[in-house]
Amino acid sequence: VDVDGKEAPKVQLTKDGKEVKFTSVEGTRHVYSVPEVKPEHQGVYKLTAKNKTSAEETSLTLNVTAPLSVSQPLTDINVLLGQPGTFNLTCDAFPTPKVT
Repeated sequence: VDVDGKEAPKVQLTKDGKEVKFTSVEGTRHVYSVPEVKPEHQGVYKLTAKNKTSAEETSLTLNVTAPLSVSQPLTDINVLLGQPGTFNLTCDAFPTPKVT
C-alpha cells in the first residue's frame, strides 16, 4: 500500500483490533506479507493513516481455506448380525469439513 500526504502520515495496520507490524516500509510504501498463510492469519485487517489534517481507513477480510484431504481412509470391517458397527474416517481441511 502506498500512503502519502503533505505531512507524512502515521500508518497503522491491525488484525482483529490488534496491531500488526509491516514486513517492510520504504518511503510511502508499506508492505505486510505472509510467506506461508495459516488458519490463524484469517481475520479482518484494517489500515489506518493519520496526520494533523485528516485520517483515512481501509479494510479487508482474509479468508483462509485448505483443500479437504482424507488422512485416515475407511477400511473394511466385519460385523456380526445384530451387533453395532463403527466406521472411522479422519479428514483434514480448513474450515472444518462436515462429514455426512
